[in-house]
Amino acid sequence: MKEKGTRRQQIIDAAFALTGETSAWSLAEVADRIGVSKTALYRHFRNKEEIEEVMEAAFREGILEVIEGPENTADGFRRRLRAWFRENPGSIEFFVTRVFLRPDFEQTTYDWLVTRSPRVAAFHRSMADSDETERAGMSAEVIKSIVSVILASVREPAIADLQDELFETLKTGFPSLTQPADGRLDELDREADITEGELGEDNRLFAAIAASIREHGVAGTTTERIAEKMGIAKSSLYFYYPTKGAMFEELVKHQTEIIMALCTERVRGGKTLAEQLYSLMAVQANYLLLRPDILPVFNWIRFESVREKHRPGPCDREFAPMAGLFRTEDLFPGGDKNAGRRLFALAQWASVLSTSAVIQGFRQRDTKEKIRAGLRLLFRSMMAGDGGIRKGDIA
Repeated sequence: MKEKGTRRQQIIDAAFALTGETSAWSLAEVADRIGVSKTALYRHFRNKEEIEEVMEAAFREGILEVIEGPENTADGFRRRLRAWFRENPGSIEFFVTRVFLRPDFEQTTYDWLVTRSPRVAAFHRSMADSDETERAGMSAEVIKSIVSVILASVREPAIADLQDELFETLKTGFPSLTQPADGRLDELDREADITEGELGEDNRLFAAIAASIREHGVAGTTTERIAEKMGIAKSSLYFYYPTKGAMFEELVKHQTEIIMALCTERVRGGKTLAEQLYSLMAVQANYLLLRPDILPVFNWIRFESVREKHRPGPCDREFAPMAGLFRTEDLFPGGDKNAGRRLFALAQWASVLSTSAVIQGFRQRDTKEKIRAGLRLLFRSMMAGDGGIRKGDIA
């Protein structure tokens, strides 16, 4: 519970607000934000780490309040969570950076909620009492809901209408699209297979970052350590990449080009838009399964993007050649002038969900076959909306 108006709460509120700008905030910045001296902060907290511990507790209490809200449905939960994220500046960035910095953060938060929330406890019991297929379906719907709420909650005025549209699609799915039969999805899975020869040459920068993460963790991976792993001086690294933002753009561009090339032929073979979206998700999942070292690098990019507000732009140019292959008329008939923009957002959504399914599978030490099966359930859930792959609510 917040101690409204107290200096201690002002410090926590300022820290959350600064996290929304950069997670690399300092005590001096917190003090400046609330108009006191840095020394005054030490009357309430010993250091930044202690502030972050209280922030984590406040985050958990806020999520608990959302879960135990009045409307016990998947859509009601998502709407409350989105509203809470938007009403609490820095909450999304705090969550994202915690996930990247502490691999156990999601699990420990869930374990805490099981002990505090009757609804989460009931969901946990339901998972335990279900068979493996039912548990996989429930997990897919949770991944879809949580990831999509985060995407829809970040304040991005330029795409606010697309965020709202995505949010509504979570409930309704795509009733105008015919879901492929399992036999057809089996065919698409076979076509989505990737060989080692299709992956291209290893990228030195990716390899260096992955090696540094293995040794020092995400937070401990610095420009100096990346340069060291590459066997060059830091100044030489900046010769190639004058800013960290330029480094991000190169990393994203390199991987996007590879993935787009792999997806193009598979997407071309889809007979419907639904099949093409599944192919896009399956190819990306297979790529990540073949190159697991890339996942920590992606997490480092995302962590640094939040920490320093480097935001590599959407890869429109790389996506553009493939965009013309999609059967947009299946979903946007009548020459919708925004069809291309909406399709890009839909493809991005599908890609993020696919990546999230693979990450979750790796964390749970699932086999590749189990991860691929979970991806199919996630696709079914996207297409059908709430209740598409199981009965009942999220909690």
